[in-house]
Amino acid sequence: MGPRPEDLNEALVASLETGGMLSDQRVAAAFRVVLRHHFLPGHPLKDVYEDTAIMTKFGERGVAVSSSSQPAIMAIMLEQLRVEPGQRVLEIGAGTGYETSRCTRPTGRRAGHRARRTTA
Repeated sequence: MGPRPEDLNEALVASLETGGMLSDQRVAAAFRVVLRHHFLPGHPLKDVYEDTAIMTKFGERGVAVSSSSQPAIMAIMLEQLRVEPGQRVLEIGAGTGYETSRCTRPTGRRAGHRARRTTA
């Protein structure tokens, strides 16, 4: 049996904190609560909890057209947003919903909406 997702996630969060990308405790708490593997089914856990972007959708020619962004970039963006309790956040993305789930944590609001458009 391999490592638990919670342990891999905690190692990722600790790495982001040690590296200076994650210092706001509310943002760190959001990273600890929202586990990335729930948004990236089918990807190996060891890859999911690396500090790397993960391609999630590929176009007709095999070129990546969507991804789950690198966690360090997500941490920096969320800290720079400086979300406060009670505020509303509109996060528009084409990815997995992982950032939206974390983005709402510091506000105290848990609502989100995902619209998907698939081209034929």
